Amino acid sequence: MIQICRATDLWLSPKLAASMYADRRRQFGDRLGWPVRTDFKGYERDEYDALNPVYVILEDGAGNHAGSLRLLPTIGRTMIREHFRETLHDATIAESKVWECTRFCLAPQKGHGTSLALLAATARLMMEADLERLIAIFDPKMIRFYRRCGVPPEIIGSHHYKSGEVFSGYWHFQKDVYARLLRSSSLNETQLELAIADFSIPWVGKENLRSDETHSGVTKRLVPT
Repeated sequence: MIQICRATDLWLSPKLAASMYADRRRQFGDRLGWPVRTDFKGYERDEYDALNPVYVILEDGAGNHAGSLRLLPTIGRTMIREHFRETLHDATIAESKVWECTRFCLAPQKGHGTSLALLAATARLMMEADLERLIAIFDPKMIRFYRRCGVPPEIIGSHHYKSGEVFSGYWHFQKDVYARLLRSSSLNETQLELAIADFSIPWVGKENLRSDETHSGVTKRLVPT
């Protein structure tokens, strides 16, 4: 099953949310060794989870997390701008039709098929929201992985940090890419369309805006009604 929801709606699926945060700790903290924050429950959450992002989540048959990713509008605060600015090489990314993708996470024992399903669901959401691009950061291993998935990122730039080389790049998900991902994944298209129908494209609230953008008090809607 696929769920597309805001952070404020995760309370409706407490088991799914708990297993997602636990899997994020396993992947990013335990396996990859990133300096992530872990709370007393063993959950990995950061400051961007507090900005009410959009989550695309795959749920297994037992109601647990199978895979997920997190989306935030680039006209607000983003991880890439605040922590990986050097990879952008002065590129401008603050656009209403460009969103940031972070925390691409798979549950243990999940693999290529789960990744393809996540990418297909995200591509369909982008089409519904009239988004043009996603921006994300990648290490060389993940770039090779996404190439095998048939969705190689368009590289913006890179920077060498203490942990190694980090790249920034764009994803473009046109209809043909979505169709190919859907065919290659195990995702049920009917379930995906129901998840899309249940999710209303959000307003970008003041909590997402950068400090230099809040003076106007104006927020933007991604899709006109």
